[in-house]
Amino acid sequence: MLDYQDLIAGVDYVLERYPIDAERLGVTGGSYGGFMTNWIIGHTNRFAAAVSSRSISNWMSDYGTADIPRTKESEFFGPPWEKESRDLMIELSPITYAGNVTTPTLFVHGELDYRVPIEEAEQMYVALKKQRVPAKFIRYPESYHGGWSPWRQVHVYYSELKWWERYLK
Repeated sequence: MLDYQDLIAGVDYVLERYPIDAERLGVTGGSYGGFMTNWIIGHTNRFAAAVSSRSISNWMSDYGTADIPRTKESEFFGPPWEKESRDLMIELSPITYAGNVTTPTLFVHGELDYRVPIEEAEQMYVALKKQRVPAKFIRYPESYHGGWSPWRQVHVYYSELKWWERYLK
């Protein structure tokens, strides 16, 4: 995936030029960044910890549950019942590579997220837990894809900081 290659090239660039401890790198992102976080942890173990927020793990299930399924038809050149589109959705789903993950990962997600339904994060979380990869899931009731209440957002930041302290110290 070109996005992954581009992001890792950026990390490599920074590591070559700045005094950063390569053993204490974390990766995080929300929405598309959450998808990329899930993708990254399935393709490299160079990050000591991850925080995946509002993340897609499975394009097949996302197609039928998200509030914008038509975008998947343009991104994957058709619906999942067509073989070529389905094969591409599976190939580009982070859940396909969950067996490679060793990175401790915190998942944060709103229960009322219709853009990226909560089961997307649940699938990746369960895959990691079944493999005994350290993982934690924080669910936020009455929370959508964005625009969380200030106190909820403070809790997210606090939880992320605690995760980083635990795995990047």
